[in-house]
Amino acid sequence: LYPDLSPSYLSDLESLLVQHPRAIVGEIGLCKVAKFVRQYPAELGGKSAALELQRSVFRDQFLLAAKRRRPCTVHCVQQHGVLMRLLKEVREDALKVVREWKRAQTKTKAKGGGAGKERLNGQGAPKLTDAFPSAVAMHSFTGTAHHVKELLAFEASLMSKEDKPGATSSQDITAPIFYFGFSHAVNVGMCSSDKSRTKNIEAIQAVPMNRLLAESDVHCTVDVETGTSGALAYLSLATGAEIADMADTTTKNALDFLSSVVYMQDKF
Repeated sequence: LYPDLSPSYLSDLESLLVQHPRAIVGEIGLCKVAKFVRQYPAELGGKSAALELQRSVFRDQFLLAAKRRRPCTVHCVQQHGVLMRLLKEVREDALKVVREWKRAQTKTKAKGGGAGKERLNGQGAPKLTDAFPSAVAMHSFTGTAHHVKELLAFEASLMSKEDKPGATSSQDITAPIFYFGFSHAVNVGMCSSDKSRTKNIEAIQAVPMNRLLAESDVHCTVDVETGTSGALAYLSLATGAEIADMADTTTKNALDFLSSVVYMQDKF
């Protein structure tokens, strides 16, 4: 798609999201070995230019998902460092918004205003999580256990004290952002070495059970049942859970992920 992106593609995508208020954004992604990257014309800058374009498009799509309060699915292969840098950049921009809001609140109170915890536009105080999609599913995740822990630690950094799981003072506990999907087709079929398969098992074991997703990751609908069954068997082997229990758990997780869509009535 990238070589043929029209100047209006992002606004066209947003229009479609408005027309379909239950739609998610994805699959979007970062992939160092994508065919698009490997075959990008040398006269246009080759691989380095392709990766730069890929990162720019990914950032636009990721921020659009955040703007429209939609979950998104992310394909990330050999680009975890790039993904983390982008996430941290988004967090820094969000911190500026929060700080600016707090300064405005202080000025309002100093003048005797009674804004309390309301924004000037009538909405509640901004949260760091507002700058991110309502949920992010890492599609057919091939990262390491360290990468899992890094993403979960990043998510925790977005939450205020009262938002963190286990807190008792908040009436609005923030739902999980990051989910991790695994498939037999990719995590077994495309990872043939013992080292890569061990790495995948360790990654699965690092994921909290309420964030695991089973993916078929197949191209034909007739193969979905077989692909999903293979993913469930693989997750069960990695975690020690019964297959039926894993099916129940991942189904609930998937529904939680999809239900994170925040319906917006405003018109585009």
